Amino acid sequence: MNDMTPTSPKEGANPRAVIGGNAPPDPLDEALAPYGDFITEAEGWLDGTQVTTAAQMKAVDDLAKEIKAAEKAVSTARDAATKPLHAAWQAEIKRWKPTLEDLDRIKKGLAALVSAFKVIRDADLPDVTPHTLKHTAVTWAMHKGVPLADAAGFFGTTVATLESVYLHHHPSFQEATAKALDGWK
Repeated sequence: MNDMTPTSPKEGANPRAVIGGNAPPDPLDEALAPYGDFITEAEGWLDGTQVTTAAQMKAVDDLAKEIKAAEKAVSTARDAATKPLHAAWQAEIKRWKPTLEDLDRIKKGLAALVSAFKVIRDADLPDVTPHTLKHTAVTWAMHKGVPLADAAGFFGTTVATLESVYLHHHPSFQEATAKALDGWK
């Protein structure tokens, strides 16, 4: 025996912390320990034996209550054992999320570029660009009187851009001024 080996555990010491106590009991085994005999007896009933008396019915009901308690104990032990794993898993998911979202955004953007090119190519419009298509669609939306906030959301632009570039196509453009000037001689 070397000088590092305690001859007796210290009073109140954690038994897992002493040399030789590095193999803590399995939480599953600990949760099931009080219910082992009940589980064995319940499994015996499941061999096809029929309940034929009131005493047997009470015994099976009592076993069912113990099995329910065992299930709760195992579930509680599982939750305690997996909680740190869940927290670590959530942290890892959170770490990866921005990169995955960026890649998804890039992938969708590339698909949109190809999609717009295919539409233009298939329509045999060599001088048209995706920007031309968007500009035309926004202009038509303004002609139809689509509210600016709705159009901005749909076309992926800002209300400020719509006001500075496209508002003169909107039916409400200078409407108040025109009404104020109406009737001047």
